[in-house]
Amino acid sequence: MFINYFVVALRNLQRQLLYSLINISGLAIGIACSLVMFLFVYSEWSYDRHFKNSERIYKIGISFFNMGKFGVGPEVLGEYLPKEFEGVEAFTRIKAGDEVPIKVNDQFYNEYLFYTDSSFFNMFSYEFVEGDASTALKGPSDMVMTQSMANKYFGNESAVGKVVAVGKGNKQFIVTGVVKDDKRSSQFKSSLWLSNEGELRNDSAWTSAGVYNYVLLRENNDQRDLESALDRIIEKQIYPQGGAQGSFEDYKKKREFCQVSCLSDVGRTS
Repeated sequence: MFINYFVVALRNLQRQLLYSLINISGLAIGIACSLVMFLFVYSEWSYDRHFKNSERIYKIGISFFNMGKFGVGPEVLGEYLPKEFEGVEAFTRIKAGDEVPIKVNDQFYNEYLFYTDSSFFNMFSYEFVEGDASTALKGPSDMVMTQSMANKYFGNESAVGKVVAVGKGNKQFIVTGVVKDDKRSSQFKSSLWLSNEGELRNDSAWTSAGVYNYVLLRENNDQRDLESALDRIIEKQIYPQGGAQGSFEDYKKKREFCQVSCLSDVGRTS
């Protein structure tokens, strides 16, 4: 019976060849477009969801008055937020460096890397094959790299304890940890993480936008609690610096400051 149906369908196709081709082509294009849209949405939605506790990790950016929203924010936030809000379990700041010169022995490279706090690997669950997440970036000259970078620089030798010269000033960093490569969708595309102790400027300006700020909330806290704490910081710190003209509510409406996004909802860094 199936063969009969197939023969009839084939005859109809031959009888109305142009019409059939148009319909089949339209169906094929529609299916292809649907697959592309599905893959795009899936890729966007899967960003950073593989990290443990991603639903409790938030990125805090700023809005410069009428200039738009930015994923970066003030360095000083890391000092005030844990004091203002007991719901902070961990806080980390990241400064990205693009095409940074690297020297290993007599070889030269240019790499994309992150300068970050020691708490980074306590917040983001990378798997260590050498070293320990809790101590890997404790020192001001500590560095962590992926296995692929360790193989690139040192071959089959253990990378831990090796010295890497970074930047135009050839500042020496010591490798204290190696993590597995992770090819899953993530905004953290770096393969090198360095202590940011020498990179932070102790900038107290709330209008600066030099670092990416991430906070891990305790289990009994949510985004509304975080936003309330940020409002209190705006009222106590930022509003007075702005001249304190008019009421705080009017100031807040005109000058939206903090942009909060959950890591499990919005993965891409802007």
